[in-house]
Amino acid sequence: MNEAEMEKWTGIAQVRGEKEDTRQRFSKYAGAGNNLSGISDESKARRRASKEHQYGGEQVRGLVKQHLDSFNYFVNTGIKKIVRANDRIVSGIDPSIYLRFKDVRIGQPSVTMDGVSEKLNPHMCRLSDMTYAAPILVNIEYIQGSHTEKTIMEKNDVVIGRMPIMLRSCCCVLYGKDEAELSRLGLCA
Repeated sequence: MNEAEMEKWTGIAQVRGEKEDTRQRFSKYAGAGNNLSGISDESKARRRASKEHQYGGEQVRGLVKQHLDSFNYFVNTGIKKIVRANDRIVSGIDPSIYLRFKDVRIGQPSVTMDGVSEKLNPHMCRLSDMTYAAPILVNIEYIQGSHTEKTIMEKNDVVIGRMPIMLRSCCCVLYGKDEAELSRLGLCA
């Protein structure tokens, strides 16, 4: 901090009525290299620990953990609540004809080409310039037939769309793996 800045802060401290000289305060905490030398090692460790959380076997910092928790909640609970609230589509012509969503879930990240499904990992998607996404799967119940003869049919694992997958979320192949295991598998975090 140069002399002009120090004078500015000293003036602010005097206006506030602070007793301790600003020069003493800055020299106490911002010693050589601004390394917070006035703070104990235990206090530094507590600060670091409060910023880092254990998540799926790896350390994740505060905001990232909140994003992961939010994404995981949506995938495991939120999407089911949305579908449950809007689970039945009824024909406007004949109300006895309907389509009902029974269950919804997010599958494993994969891509289907020429009828063949292949699992994906983030590294493959980066190299191929693809979105790391998984299919949205539903089990449905519907009415099939004409006005005189109707039958209730069911289909499982119908793909209704694809959802991008957040890295290190519960749907990701990186979930729960440590750095050593990721490098052994040839994946990067």
